[in-house]
Amino acid sequence: MNALALLIMLMVVLPVIGLVVFLFIKSGKLGRWCIIGAILLPTLLFISLRPVGVTLEPVTNISQASGGHPSNIGSAPIWTEGVEDQFEADVYPSRRSAERAIGLRTKDQAGVKLNTVNIETYPAPWSNEPESRLNSGRVEATVTDNNKQTTISASFVAKPWVENFADFVNRSPKDKWILARSQRSCTSQAEAEQQAMSDACRKIAQLLNQVRRRRSGFTVNPADIRSGGFIADRFVQSFDGSAGRIWRQAILINASQDKLTELASQKMITWRSWRVRWIHECISIVGITLLIFAVYLFLNAATRGYYTWSLRMVAIALVLAGILLVLILS
Repeated sequence: MNALALLIMLMVVLPVIGLVVFLFIKSGKLGRWCIIGAILLPTLLFISLRPVGVTLEPVTNISQASGGHPSNIGSAPIWTEGVEDQFEADVYPSRRSAERAIGLRTKDQAGVKLNTVNIETYPAPWSNEPESRLNSGRVEATVTDNNKQTTISASFVAKPWVENFADFVNRSPKDKWILARSQRSCTSQAEAEQQAMSDACRKIAQLLNQVRRRRSGFTVNPADIRSGGFIADRFVQSFDGSAGRIWRQAILINASQDKLTELASQKMITWRSWRVRWIHECISIVGITLLIFAVYLFLNAATRGYYTWSLRMVAIALVLAGILLVLILS
């Protein structure tokens, strides 16, 4: 509790307590019972609705809700096939695409010799099987023209899910994959990552809401994607565009049932905690209002109505201060 909240609480609560004690002493038997009831009623309501635990229903039938393999390939212009043919990229998702890019750049040249260098082999990030290994390297083309040699190169990192997502999904029929990508030309790598993560959040949220049969319930943020281990792999590529360098990014999302179940459970816990907190705030506001109203009635009766409007203004001010106190403490 910070100093401001403590100060407001002292300014609001202590005068109210003083008034209640004063009225309790000065009132008759009926008035005392009314004061006790005005205090106990909101207290009992608050205790009765206090959360004692959260029971979550398991997420099931994810395969049916997602339609088997949610490819979500889309039709973003930055991912059309002609982009790599029009601009030179810093890296390509396969050796084949790198060779094709070099072929387009040297199609009018004679005496072209291709060679692959700096080959490295590494395990596939999305698989634990030892035989699932990928290659990266650089394709070099040596062009000989009038006894002058020129070397053109293109780097590649094997990303079969980028090269052909439908084929990648068919090779893993038991897994659930989502392809998230940046949707527009980006002027920086950070912007491309932001767009790709937004696409991933949107698609996972749709899947969760289908499973839970909620039209607009769950929202997913990048922190959920990262902490939940949904990112299986990513591919970042940039081009030398006519107006400067442009970027695009693709993310392979592992939408397995276990990961979706865990995320759905966390979202349900967060949502139910918010709902319980909101109910408590409403009850606290109602309780404060009833208490101040009871104090107002007794003070108005004790003064025989001579200070009605003054008491009303004070009561309204105390109610507003009480609401502000509840919101600050929440």
